[in-house]
Amino acid sequence: MLNPKSIALAAISALALGAPAVAETTLRLATAAPQGTPWANQLDRFAAAVDTETAGKVKIEVFYNSQLGSEQDVLAQVARGRIDIGYFSNTSASLQVPEAIFPSLYMYFDDQEERSCILDNHMLEPTRNAFGTRSLYLIGFGEVGPNHVVGKTGAATPAENEGRKIGVSVSPIANSFWETQGMIPTSVPIAESASSMQTGIVDYTLFPITFYVASGLNKIAPVITLAGVQQNSAVLLMSERVRNGLSEEQQAAIDRAWAVVPATQLREEILGFEAKLLEAHKAGGGTVVELTPEQEAAWRAPMDGFYEKAVELTGEAGRDMFEALEAGRAACAK
Repeated sequence: MLNPKSIALAAISALALGAPAVAETTLRLATAAPQGTPWANQLDRFAAAVDTETAGKVKIEVFYNSQLGSEQDVLAQVARGRIDIGYFSNTSASLQVPEAIFPSLYMYFDDQEERSCILDNHMLEPTRNAFGTRSLYLIGFGEVGPNHVVGKTGAATPAENEGRKIGVSVSPIANSFWETQGMIPTSVPIAESASSMQTGIVDYTLFPITFYVASGLNKIAPVITLAGVQQNSAVLLMSERVRNGLSEEQQAAIDRAWAVVPATQLREEILGFEAKLLEAHKAGGGTVVELTPEQEAAWRAPMDGFYEKAVELTGEAGRDMFEALEAGRAACAK
């Protein structure tokens, strides 16, 4: 006669063998950042945090160095749900969501402390709502670093830049800013920046220090003017279609994973790395032009009119974003 205990154990084993395993979900994350850069390191850390927060049920596979396409191509694919997550410069993302430029508005912030206060406490939800109208979910802000003017010569004041061409990701707001400064904005893809400077298509381009030095562009354009014309954030965007296919707990876990490291630390990591690269640039014979207070004032002189124009170019959505930005500035000043 069979032992009842043995029968029970056999039944439990059969059920266990027949039970379906809990499926893992792998999400593809695309970035223009090359491996070995602080941006890539931050995304690797995020992937590890997602694994922890979801108890291994959700995995993030990072594709570096534009393996899945340019930022603009990838952004369109994320909006359609064909790529799950993308990490973009705020400027590039604003080419499809124009009002999203306001967290990286040209020459708006007085210092990093004010900027962090405004962005982290007052701009996350307005920016999330802006991307939401294009089927994109903003997981959180990251950091690109200040955009500076690079070329074969310095660009210390708008007066000496009059009529010169600068290679940028052209948008109506970018056009307006550079025209305000007396320069001619010219559409130049990042990959063509070096050749455009070598052939004289443009006199300057606009880059953060990390990309400028790490890419070797500083050998072709050896002078960097620390104009800091744009404090450029990054945005981690997820397809709403993909996000809605996850459980609420998995959605929350992904948000928690990005928030494990505060945005202020992400900024500090990028800016700290930039300082080291700038020293390496100077040690290699490169030139760094630092603005005097008078030169910085010359860059800022025409900006009030520019902000009005930026709102006009982005309509009601842009006005709402700018008002949120101004409300944040007032709150952070208290």
